[in-house]
Amino acid sequence: MLLLAIVILVLGGSGHSAIYRRNAITDPARLWANGQIPYTFHGQIDAYRKVHMLAGMKQVMLSTYSNGQPCITFVPRTSETDYVEIQFAGVGGTGSKIGRAGGKQILTVNHDITQDNIVQSLMFVIGVHPEVARPDRDNILEIVTGNIDSAAMNNFRIEQDTDTFRQPFDYNTVVMYGPYSFAIDPSMPTIKTKYDGFTIGQSVSMSSNDVTLIQHVYKCPLDSSHRVDILGPLQFECHFHQDLCQFKQDTQDDFDWVLREGPTAATGTGPNADHSSGSGSYGLAIASGHHNKVARLITPNLPAGTYCFVLWLYAYGSDVGQLRVFQRTVDGDKAIIGVNPTPVNQWYHGSATVESPQSQVSVIVEANIGNGDKGDIAIDDIYIYSGKCIDWF
Repeated sequence: MLLLAIVILVLGGSGHSAIYRRNAITDPARLWANGQIPYTFHGQIDAYRKVHMLAGMKQVMLSTYSNGQPCITFVPRTSETDYVEIQFAGVGGTGSKIGRAGGKQILTVNHDITQDNIVQSLMFVIGVHPEVARPDRDNILEIVTGNIDSAAMNNFRIEQDTDTFRQPFDYNTVVMYGPYSFAIDPSMPTIKTKYDGFTIGQSVSMSSNDVTLIQHVYKCPLDSSHRVDILGPLQFECHFHQDLCQFKQDTQDDFDWVLREGPTAATGTGPNADHSSGSGSYGLAIASGHHNKVARLITPNLPAGTYCFVLWLYAYGSDVGQLRVFQRTVDGDKAIIGVNPTPVNQWYHGSATVESPQSQVSVIVEANIGNGDKGDIAIDDIYIYSGKCIDWF
């Protein structure tokens, strides 16, 4: 299954010793009294989306819980003057304000609703600006303004009248945009990290710093021990920052996957940058010299069970063959993902459930190269977590 799921919002530890500013509102007039946020659903919001929104609210409430009581609560609106109405984009209102705006304020969501963007939008309502709005962000990130849609430039505005409570820049915050957010050309990044080895814009759960920042703002005891980690301990993770992680090259295939940074050598195929950070490495099966050949990567064995396999892939070009993913057990190989050339020049998300209740299982990523040089296939940001796949991206 391939997804490109987005929530639309129209918004009005780095290893360094300096004190950075994180953009959280501190003006009491912009905060919700006692951390209590009344909400309603627009009539068009159906049961499926309500369940997802309520799950996001629950994550925020449980994660920020401290000293035996909630710090933030979402409550159904009765007669409150200030409240949030959740509606689909295009219904009538536009976007979401940062913090309490006064009166009825709109939180817009796309139909393809996902947990990471839900929590992000709720944090905006609570009073947290996007991480790219920090005054120090240009020391950490390169913002490629020439590739940002002019209508979205407001999302990158640096905010000054805020406080970070001495918390460092947080690459793992759920309010961090991905490297290709708001791009005019989706094959080129809008954000690049200036330091190696970081991944941005992929958190599905609040980070520990997200939790304590909100507790600072609402004057709750600092305690991130209740933070909800939706995915739990990952069974496998690879961002190709320095190597192939725990992947092994298949010795029975025709050629090997390699690491690549920046654009591929052949024009008209492959990515211009990685998916993790806009400035790092990715895994690449090179078409040149490998026409009609196969390259495979194999994960370590996982215990018997059910898992979700997630990857980002780039399969664009006139000569692209196919990328396939298999699960391997004692009973043999079973295809779980198959991707032919994609119609647009950008990174795609793929995911599939891996089920092996009786025996160990490994996952194989296979690139089948076509019959020409414009057939590079790239992969990045691979995760395996326990249980069936959820609506993440």
